[in-house]
Amino acid sequence: MTCLGCETKVAEALNTLDTVAKVHASFSEKAACLELTGETPVAAIQSAIASIEYTAENTRSVALCPAALMSKSRTDAWQDTAGLDVKVISQGEAVDLAAHRVADKFTVFDFGAPWCGPCVVAAKRLKVYLSAHPDTAVRAVVLDAPDPETSFALPAAQQYLQWASGLPYFEVNCADGKRIYKGNDVTKLMASIDKERTK
Repeated sequence: MTCLGCETKVAEALNTLDTVAKVHASFSEKAACLELTGETPVAAIQSAIASIEYTAENTRSVALCPAALMSKSRTDAWQDTAGLDVKVISQGEAVDLAAHRVADKFTVFDFGAPWCGPCVVAAKRLKVYLSAHPDTAVRAVVLDAPDPETSFALPAAQQYLQWASGLPYFEVNCADGKRIYKGNDVTKLMASIDKERTK
């Protein structure tokens, strides 16, 4: 699976098989496990996956699905932030960004979602940047839903992302509230802060 949202696509495709009682799919494990009610030919599984342009690289029978597949895995881009000024300020509910601007720091408002691979990559880069620049804080808005359609229907997305071209999406404010960046490019975001810092 190439994206967290693919978990849903894989589960939907496999659930079309009559003998599938439940599908456990995990982006992080790059695998799926089926609970079956009867004999299911491997060819039927391959065909269901092929319908969404996937291939099953390995199939095998197990008594129980692995624990890593049983628990719903969701990528938390902002885990492991010890020592960094990072807070999740919304899980998709409406939020007033101005109320979360950090005094005496550049504030990066990061809009992302658990299914968004580029959001995780951007968060990793921002963590490195924050560790080198303590005058910068991140306030994250996590559109906590399993797929893009549901995420962009959440109130926070309706508030701030109606004209955004996708995720991740950032807004950056100086300590005085002046916006210095708005867009999808984490490199440009960091450059805008660096430029402002030298003024």
